[in-house]
Amino acid sequence: MTRLGKRAFQAYNTLYIDGTLVRAYGHGGDEHLNTPSTAITNLYSTATYLLQLTHSLTHSLNHSLTHSLTHSLTHSLTHSLTHSLTHSLTHSLTHSLTHSLTHSLTHSLTHSLVFIPA
Repeated sequence: MTRLGKRAFQAYNTLYIDGTLVRAYGHGGDEHLNTPSTAITNLYSTATYLLQLTHSLTHSLNHSLTHSLTHSLTHSLTHSLTHSLTHSLTHSLTHSLTHSLTHSLTHSLTHSLVFIPA
């Protein structure tokens, strides 16, 4: 086996998870473990870990996006409803006040005109 081939085979039989060496085969008298079945086991373990990591990240991202969208939507609706309610109340009060003042002034003016001394 060439030097490069031997290095590739050793790397192929070394399993790292999150940067931590989990299994190393072919070191310190473990040459008998440097087999294709060991490499397949390592690949399976790595694939399983990657699937779990992908699932975990997907779940985390979904949770984060759901929370973010819920917060954003709640904020948006609250702002919209507050604005709408403020506008509606302002309009209603303005209308009511205008009506009341008009009625009061009309009544007062009519009363004044009726009782003008001759």
